Amino acid sequence: MKKIYIYVAMLLILLISPTYVFASTEHINDLNITFDDRWIVFTRENIEDEDYLKKYNISYESVKDVLNSNIYLDAFLLIDDDITNSIEVFVVIEDFPLLNINLLKDEDIKKIENKFLYPLKDYKVDKHGIYESENTKYIYIEYKDRGLFIKDYYTIINNKFYDLKFQSSKAYNDEIIKKVIDAAKFDYDISNEQIIALDDEKEFNWGRVIKDTLIYGTIGTLASLVGFLIKKKFDKSNDFKF
Repeated sequence: MKKIYIYVAMLLILLISPTYVFASTEHINDLNITFDDRWIVFTRENIEDEDYLKKYNISYESVKDVLNSNIYLDAFLLIDDDITNSIEVFVVIEDFPLLNINLLKDEDIKKIENKFLYPLKDYKVDKHGIYESENTKYIYIEYKDRGLFIKDYYTIINNKFYDLKFQSSKAYNDEIIKKVIDAAKFDYDISNEQIIALDDEKEFNWGRVIKDTLIYGTIGTLASLVGFLIKKKFDKSNDFKF
């Protein structure tokens, strides 16, 4: 519960901050992901920068618990400066037995997609399929959960499973999401790599990976509360105090 309060406090400070970070490319394992200057971005690396955190009057102790476990990046964007309309993206990384999704034929990627869909059988899945950027292939799944519009882009690079999880309060915001996905670049070389048969990985718990990423969505629900909390504060006074 303490972690939840800390995260809400952090988002409240971010939302009233008059400045955004400069456009930046973040390097996480083999992923290079670029955000424009509207995004507020936190990674395990930049939260070590005391000057960076001072921009938002945030202490290291208050933010380090957010970027724990398998979460390596958390970025937040207000759409049209509307505190009731936001989008958040997490980058979740886990070890994975398959080497590289780009080695697989689409029919084999579809088999993985079906394995990933099964843990979501109790959710309202709106769309799913394969998306190919200039750099890599993804399995995408969009669904609704606890009032949020969630769109996951899963990929597998260099024995790592990546989930770029987008959560929005009002809509899927495909145009914004596509810009981030298309700007994401992975470092890999498949010229000498061997295709790994999916049957060799039949003992792997595919469902656990997806269920783990669903847990991270509970943090994102806090973003939808921020607009209400800020409005409540401003209704009482023109000066925001926390």
